[in-house]
Amino acid sequence: MLTISSQLYKCGVIAFNDSVSSGHEKKWYMGTQQLNEVKLFSHLGLICDESLSTTKSLNDASNKLRGTFLTYRIVGYIQEV
Repeated sequence: MLTISSQLYKCGVIAFNDSVSSGHEKKWYMGTQQLNEVKLFSHLGLICDESLSTTKSLNDASNKLRGTFLTYRIVGYIQEV
């Protein structure tokens, strides 16, 4: 049987619009278990950071697409126009 406490290692907290100059470390809890603060999160394969930037996901997708294009080009599926 899975319990919430056995799945907490998968959990993290991301703080949006957080002021770094606050001077004290924040602690996050779910029940009695402390959660880690994270800088990135993934939801449905889309990677976002604490400023809601999707640059990493777009760069990864661009690199995969470039690799696919070059593979097809080498194999000969794409002809020059």
